[in-house]
Amino acid sequence: MAGGLTEREIIIIGCAAGLVFVLICCLAIIVLTYLWKRRVKRKRREERLAQTMERISLRDPLDELVRRESRRSMMGIHNEAVANGSAGGDTITNKRKMYKIWDRTRGKRTFTFADNLDELKTKARDKLGLTGALRVVLEEDGTEIDSDEILRACAGHVMLMIPGNESWTDPEVLLKVSNLPPDSTRF
Repeated sequence: MAGGLTEREIIIIGCAAGLVFVLICCLAIIVLTYLWKRRVKRKRREERLAQTMERISLRDPLDELVRRESRRSMMGIHNEAVANGSAGGDTITNKRKMYKIWDRTRGKRTFTFADNLDELKTKARDKLGLTGALRVVLEEDGTEIDSDEILRACAGHVMLMIPGNESWTDPEVLLKVSNLPPDSTRF
C-alpha cells in the first residue's frame, strides 16, 4: 500500500500505544499509593501528637512533680547522695516521699516530705493549720489510708487531711453547693 500503513506497522503502533498506556497506569498507581501512605502516616503522626498534647494538658504540673519525685524516691535515689557525688553502688535508700496534701475544703494545698503516716499527719497539722486527730484519705474517692505501706503506694495521689469527726465529701457536691446564692434555702 502506497502512503498507507501496513498491517505490521499498525500492530507495532498498537502494541507501543498499549505498552505506554500500561506504563502510565502503573506509574499513576505507584504515585497514588505513595501519596495515600504519606497521608496516612501524617494523619497517624497528628493523632499521636494530639493525644500527647491532651495528656499533657490534662495533667496538673504539680501532680506531675509529685509523680516524678515519687518515682525518684521509689528508685532509692537520695537527693543528698546525688549532691555529694556518691557512686551508684553506695546509693542510700530513702523512704521519704513527697506528698501533695489538701485540707478538707480543698482550699489550702501544699507539698510535704514524710517517712510515715504519723509524720505526714504532724506536718499536715503544721502546714495546713489543722488541729486534733486527722484521717488521711485519697482526694479522688475518699479511700482511707491507714498504714505506712499504703501511704507509700499512694504517693502520686492527692491526700485530703480530714478531722477525725468529719467525713469525705465529693468535690462535685462542694462545687454545686458553693454555686448556690447566699440567701438560698434550697438544697
